[in-house]
Amino acid sequence: MNKKKEKGFVLVFVIAVVAALSLMTAAMNFYYDSALKSVTRNSVYQQIKLASESGVQAGKIWVLTTLNKDQFSLLDIQNNFRVQNADNQCLNRHGYTDASKDILFSKRIVGNLGEDDAKFQGITYEVFVQRFADNIGSIFFSGTGIKGTDRVNRSSAYVEDFKDFPNTQFTIEMWLRNMHEDDDIYDMHLFEWGRRYDLVFKVLKNGSGTYADHSFSPRLGEVVLDSGGDVGDPVRREWTHMALVWDGGNSAGNVKIYQNGNLTGTFNADIGPRTSNGYTNNDDELPSEDIYPLIIGDGQAGFLLPGDTIAIAPARGDAGDDDFIYQGKPWLGNVAEFRLWNVSRSQTDIANNNRKRITGAEPGLVSYYKFNEGSGNAANDYSTTRAADRINNLTISGIATQGTVWSNEMAKYPLEVDHGIVANINVPPGEDIAYYRILSCGRGSEGQLVPLESIVSAPVVQGGVGDGAIAINQSELTFTDPGFSPLRAEFNFYEDGSENSIYLNGEDSIVCCTSMPSGWTKTQSFTNNASPLILTPPAGALSANAINTALANIFYQNCSKEHICSAAPETYTPGVRRIKARLIYTNTAFNQTIGITKNLAARNKVILTPTSWKMQ
Repeated sequence: MNKKKEKGFVLVFVIAVVAALSLMTAAMNFYYDSALKSVTRNSVYQQIKLASESGVQAGKIWVLTTLNKDQFSLLDIQNNFRVQNADNQCLNRHGYTDASKDILFSKRIVGNLGEDDAKFQGITYEVFVQRFADNIGSIFFSGTGIKGTDRVNRSSAYVEDFKDFPNTQFTIEMWLRNMHEDDDIYDMHLFEWGRRYDLVFKVLKNGSGTYADHSFSPRLGEVVLDSGGDVGDPVRREWTHMALVWDGGNSAGNVKIYQNGNLTGTFNADIGPRTSNGYTNNDDELPSEDIYPLIIGDGQAGFLLPGDTIAIAPARGDAGDDDFIYQGKPWLGNVAEFRLWNVSRSQTDIANNNRKRITGAEPGLVSYYKFNEGSGNAANDYSTTRAADRINNLTISGIATQGTVWSNEMAKYPLEVDHGIVANINVPPGEDIAYYRILSCGRGSEGQLVPLESIVSAPVVQGGVGDGAIAINQSELTFTDPGFSPLRAEFNFYEDGSENSIYLNGEDSIVCCTSMPSGWTKTQSFTNNASPLILTPPAGALSANAINTALANIFYQNCSKEHICSAAPETYTPGVRRIKARLIYTNTAFNQTIGITKNLAARNKVILTPTSWKMQ
């Protein structure tokens, strides 16, 4: 009996020891350092799992390396590649099993653990990196408010006296989301500027006639352009990018509307002289005074002078004392990335940049509203090349009174599409944080697979100069007036060899012009620092202000480290560029030279933050 008890005790003890050793072994097997392979895995499964973990690490290293280059573009990691018909075992193990779908990804990486360690012979990994999601910031307008001058009880944003609104050509673009339902009847303003009816953009559906269905309705120079209601179908309850382009003049087809980079309407605008609110505009031009409001998310019906009590449209007096009158139905939905340009941008420019966060230094940019502030009663104008007194910050109406709210949401990228179909990524540029998914599979010598998924996040950062072009601000041109005109203006670079002022031949260039100044001619293009850009002024005396205004059309252009000026650059050399601007006179004693500094800052370096980690 005692011997049986002893045998039983020994058996229990042995089982306990084996269990303890198993736990210790398991703990050892699941431990790894940053090198991952410093601890030997004791089973085939553990070696394959190690390979999968190594794949995740390789994916993270690739994301970090890509994000930390000195490059211009914001959206540098995109899902530009695809596995057709889900034909990949690793992706199948990660849940992509529909053979009618293509799987989108940014980068595929493969590795072999046995290349430098014989005990891992035949153990490999395969990795797919995907741009997974972005944070999107915007402003939401509630579509409510009371007609009149009460701005507290209206849901919109406004600049009462907008400075330098482009009056001979423009591009106005933004991301918007119309939150009306398909069956709703409505007539709402997206934005309006100027005297009443100078520039109006509405979205409406009245259920019958011209606007029986959802329609864009632009008005320019008092004329409703879309009398046929055929400017494309405004998407509801989804983000869409919209651009209104006016080429100026009165030629046929000088107004265009693009939706998500696609041309949806071409129209004829012939702006004639019109007297309204006490001002008469020139033929083929909008008013030029800095006294008219820009309202985003709402419309206006003239101005109210001090003492007026009824909604009329009187002549404006002192702009600081006047008030505009709200009218119509405000916008119901979100607005983000509102950009106003004094040039007519091409379809290619619009389509290639509507999902890129610009820097505010781009030539031709007048005002730029990200609508990403997240709190407060103001939306900043992020144009960086304009003088401080020419910035057009917006005031937000209706926060806490009419349902105006700042919005932040996560927008996921399409990762699985029908075979052969181009994925549509119709969301504004990401805000602050971007998310990346890493799908890894360790593979054994007999084809065994261990899938592992990790989602990481990283700050969204960019270089200092968007697409490589930096405008020269008129306030940076400080030429004085000697009483007569120069023979020519020359632009090249200082190069003293210091880190504070560098010139890189082939990478740095100076370009003319966003639009050629009236009467000026370009007699020589910049090809290198010994061959400056030369402009010749028109005949006759020019004031210093006229010269400075004309030369503000010049801009710095980076041609990338690869010296390719014909395309937007990808990478650049950080540092300070100091532009040398000279006026040359017949009497050389009157020659003038000024320096204009442009800083191409290095990108802030980022780190990855793990968001999730799971076995499939």
